[in-house]
Amino acid sequence: MNGPLAAAAARLGEAVAALGAAAAALRPFGPWVGALVAAAGVAGLTIGARHARALAAWGGAAAGALAAAALHRPIQAHLALSPSLAVWAGGAVGAAACGLFPGVFPLVAGALPGAALGLEIPLAGEPALGAAAGGLAGALAGIAAPRLVGAAFASFVAGVAAVLGATAALASHPLARELAARPFALAGLTLVLGIAGTAFQGTRPAARATLSPPEAPGARSPGSPP
Repeated sequence: MNGPLAAAAARLGEAVAALGAAAAALRPFGPWVGALVAAAGVAGLTIGARHARALAAWGGAAAGALAAAALHRPIQAHLALSPSLAVWAGGAVGAAACGLFPGVFPLVAGALPGAALGLEIPLAGEPALGAAAGGLAGALAGIAAPRLVGAAFASFVAGVAAVLGATAALASHPLARELAARPFALAGLTLVLGIAGTAFQGTRPAARATLSPPEAPGARSPGSPP
């Protein structure tokens, strides 16, 4: 197995292990917190089918929180914010920015995973260059297919929240305990929910707002009256 594939396999294993660790960490907070997390996940899996602005705000909050978690060391060094406070602040900023400007969300939704993948494929031996190239490619994908990219990002993050929240909310049930003890089962269920949420939200026209960049002033569809 060559270098990039070995690195990808290692990162996949780490992600699955982190999913199991997150399930174990959430369980002590009790069933009510688990139910709230699960409800937030279900919202992220379904809300975009009717309200694109709400999906953008939800996904922006997730993107901001994830970015702050990934950059917690430089944030703590330069802004003196604790990791937990940085995550909350990042989520709030992301929700506000993408909620106010929904057209920005697909760029963020594509750039963040692209940069994370690019870190594993250094250019000229520099991980930062790989991250920059990956982020740019992801942002371009967000421009090319804004609704699909935005729905996919939000749905997979929401799938994680729904699965982890459900296992915490139903921790007294033997099936939930068995599921929480098997990280690969958690990952499989998350994958199924993410795909389902992407298909549901990425293919149905939203009733309000849009994830696409706004049309230029004066632009009309063909055949519309002057």
